[in-house]
Amino acid sequence: MSTRVLIYALGGGFGHVRRALNVVQAFGSESGDIEWLLICPQRCEHLVPPDISYLGVKEQPREALARLMAETLQSFRPSLVIVDTFPRGVLGELHFPPAQRRVLLSRSVPPAFYGNPEVNKALWEYDEVFWTEPKAYEDWPGVEIEPVVSWSGPYETCSVSTGARVLGLGTSLYQHQETLKLAFEHAFAGPDFEATWVASGSWEPDLFRRFGDYDLIVSAAGYNTFYEILQAGTAAIFVPQKRRYDDQAGRVRSFLGCEQIRLLSSNLGAAELKRAALEILGRQGERPIFRGGPQLAQALLLEGAAL
Repeated sequence: MSTRVLIYALGGGFGHVRRALNVVQAFGSESGDIEWLLICPQRCEHLVPPDISYLGVKEQPREALARLMAETLQSFRPSLVIVDTFPRGVLGELHFPPAQRRVLLSRSVPPAFYGNPEVNKALWEYDEVFWTEPKAYEDWPGVEIEPVVSWSGPYETCSVSTGARVLGLGTSLYQHQETLKLAFEHAFAGPDFEATWVASGSWEPDLFRRFGDYDLIVSAAGYNTFYEILQAGTAAIFVPQKRRYDDQAGRVRSFLGCEQIRLLSSNLGAAELKRAALEILGRQGERPIFRGGPQLAQALLLEGAAL
């Protein structure tokens, strides 16, 4: 008889779903004994492999979402629930039966979010909390593991270019995207650069496999993209988004010791962008391999939480 594990991955971007899928992948051969159910936004359904069961959820009021989650928990009856980032759910809609075993998988968030009394109370009610980025406060519950990222190479390097290859990554969630795109186009015009700007709707599924093929990447600092760029070792300029539940600037600051990355503010101009680029263009940093997924899987298997 298989063990049932429900993964809650609702949220604003693709990061929650991709992190959840990375967790499933990390279980490897053990996954055959687990019946997974992924709760994800409807707009992210295309990311889910055909062999994983999922429930695509449309945007709806908290009361309706709470009823849906209560009915899903009652019908699926999971042995374990893994919740990504939001202890009470995105809208505060998660309410668990008293005996329900649950684990929180967290990342960098503004301290005020987990400091909210209701959210903090829910945080302490989890059986375990796994932090894939440093905790804001040491006395918060749980243990720190490495980032949960699936891809660690090898990276494709096959292009021939006469100028420095520069990649700019746009995202529809970024309110300063047009400002950044304009600065990018002006900073890297001319024969010295072969510059490519990729808008969010034009990202190829495996674009990250080619991050190592560039001399410089300009990007916001969302969870998956940030760590995939670090793993590629490519020089990068990060221009963080201001998000309510994601501390992107803090994510970059924690790695500023890496010589090949820079942090710039969202009101940057072309001259500032080009100046920073020339400082680090072509630098190759250490290529770390983040093993948070296997660490999480191993911890849950050893505790008997999933099998």
